[in-house]
Amino acid sequence: MINDPTMMNKKRVEVATKDTTMMSPKARHLLLHKTTLSILSFSLQSTIRTIVSRQFEDCRISHKMPVPSLKTVFKTGRMTRNELIKISKGMDTALNCVSHFEGLQDKGGYGFGQQFPYELYKNGLQQRLVAMCMAHTPGVHVLDYVGYDYSAAYVGREFARFLRVRNQESAVVLRVYVKDRRAAPKMILLQLIGSLIWNMISLVPSEFDGSEYLRSRLFEELMNCGPNSFDAGLRILEALPLLELSGKKMVCIVDGLDLAEEARTLGQLQSLLAVFRGVIAKNRGNILYTINRRSRIIR
Repeated sequence: MINDPTMMNKKRVEVATKDTTMMSPKARHLLLHKTTLSILSFSLQSTIRTIVSRQFEDCRISHKMPVPSLKTVFKTGRMTRNELIKISKGMDTALNCVSHFEGLQDKGGYGFGQQFPYELYKNGLQQRLVAMCMAHTPGVHVLDYVGYDYSAAYVGREFARFLRVRNQESAVVLRVYVKDRRAAPKMILLQLIGSLIWNMISLVPSEFDGSEYLRSRLFEELMNCGPNSFDAGLRILEALPLLELSGKKMVCIVDGLDLAEEARTLGQLQSLLAVFRGVIAKNRGNILYTINRRSRIIR
């Protein structure tokens, strides 16, 4: 096989000029024109690939990162929210996700004068929750309810509804929870990752820089609930662009993450905590975990 571009071009010229003595001048001219265009096209493609490959090699050396393929590079470009919504279609059903209404809009009766539950108001709990979640510095907070008569899900739901009314001009409140509490710990992790991604997609800008991790292949991997689904979910979550918050504070309440904490899932749980902390910090928000039992690693 001939790999040298110069030799290949020479071969093309030889083929093009062979046995042309019997052709009319017009036919020879057309043949020469086509051959010249073919040679120029090949040379241009070869030059572009060489330049791009050298730039990527310099990048790899400087940052000690693997070189992405040319196919990946040319596919990654601008992306729209509608494209992302289309790619994620069916995820809410596959992973039992919290709906957009529950996750971002539900205000319960607080918009009609309902008061914050007294059992949650006493001992200054309401004020502490507001202070933690509306703090200017991004942070992670945990409330465990060991020994109380009410559940973490109840606290998270009521506080999210209350905050959406009390701070509707200054906060975007996202709340996710475990819908199927009887599921295995690994499935609970997928439920929560799915609910976070599903609701955050509705908050991304109308157009943004795409990522190789925001493609249909990884979404399909996440939704099939297989051995690679958790890693696919983390990559998608981490690749989401900055959310469009219109200058508001991001508050994210996660209920029931402790249900996924067991010996076999500790590594995955720690990975999710780290990635989610980074995502919310990037958006200058605060996280509130409400759990029903004390945890060694949820903090």
